[in-house]
Amino acid sequence: MKTTPKLFATLLAVACPAFAYAAPQGGIGVDVGLASSTMTASMTNGTSASYQGTGLNYGLDFQIPVSEKISINPMLMFSSEASNGAIKSATHISHDMFGFQFRYWSDNIFTGAHIGSYSEVLTSSSTTNNTTTSVSTYGNGLGYGLVAGWEPTDRNWFFMVQLDSAKIKYTDADVNMADMRMSVGYRWK
Repeated sequence: MKTTPKLFATLLAVACPAFAYAAPQGGIGVDVGLASSTMTASMTNGTSASYQGTGLNYGLDFQIPVSEKISINPMLMFSSEASNGAIKSATHISHDMFGFQFRYWSDNIFTGAHIGSYSEVLTSSSTTNNTTTSVSTYGNGLGYGLVAGWEPTDRNWFFMVQLDSAKIKYTDADVNMADMRMSVGYRWK
């Protein structure tokens, strides 16, 4: 019978559909989320102190697909955090990061690593005789981290979790920072 091969091919196509792989989509992405940081400072005088920060995280990246499974994402992230621990109360912590993420894609899920330049600004304020004085200290250094997330190719929304580790240098201290950021974002594709 001549219809048998056509019938078999039709049944095979219906019973075993082929799944097309979706490559990462390029474009600008913005995200917002939560940040939680733990810092341990080793002062030049031999003492050490630990402090923490929690707050909001903001990010911007540009996703560049290299292949169906790899993308490179130049990125810029900021966090604004309230402090606690061995640091003056009412100290505001700002963390900034500029770097590159390298993502491996498996359908809509990505995992990867990043490297970059990190900075920390500690700002404390005090009021005396109705005069407010702010003092800021600045440190910077290099760091690295891991990232995992979900970004459907047929939608513009994404979710990611990022872990960071950085060594930030001040004139009188070295600070080891560990940070976690959870964000939701939107990518223009």
